Amino acid sequence: MNTKTQKFVKETIVSEETALVNNDLVNTVTGEVLEHTHTSESELARFTPFQSAFSVPKQEGIIYTAGHPRQYRADCKAGQFKIGESTMKGREMPMEVISYRTFEAELFNYPRQAWLEMFFVDAENALSHILFKGISIENFITLYTDILIKRRSVGESITTGRLEKRTGREGDYYLVEFAWKDSTPARVQELVEFAEANALVNARFAQL
Repeated sequence: MNTKTQKFVKETIVSEETALVNNDLVNTVTGEVLEHTHTSESELARFTPFQSAFSVPKQEGIIYTAGHPRQYRADCKAGQFKIGESTMKGREMPMEVISYRTFEAELFNYPRQAWLEMFFVDAENALSHILFKGISIENFITLYTDILIKRRSVGESITTGRLEKRTGREGDYYLVEFAWKDSTPARVQELVEFAEANALVNARFAQL
């Protein structure tokens, strides 16, 4: 990891938020249970009420199932963005970035390295989450610098990620390149208010 990436990693790490829910330590952003607390066998089971399958929750604007942002991946072998393991969404993806951070970790059987993590709103107006690694992080830093030169912020723009083909020793692969265009002031304000209401800025995973 070069010096520029290391500096970016240090500057973008933010504070951690967790909560105790039903005696379990839970990540307040993702809903992930971080630690189970053991209770006695005599303690009564805890249940949430049944929800009607015929009602539509009242949500205006950005769609977010609390604790469960839509999970995107950049498949650098297939050359497509996808939701989960199999729902392909194409080579190009617009993202209205709400918050981001970088960190170092061993994930998905990869050696320890830098990762770029984002919360964003996708083209279907749903809160989403994605991780990038490798050269894709360098490409985001380049975009970040270009935006700073214009005295703007990443959140004021619509960022588009595009998987571009490359050829190496082991064959073809893809990496993510980024571009951006201005958003509208009204939309930016909506994103700011949504981020604040859902604690999506000063939050991070406590456990990966």
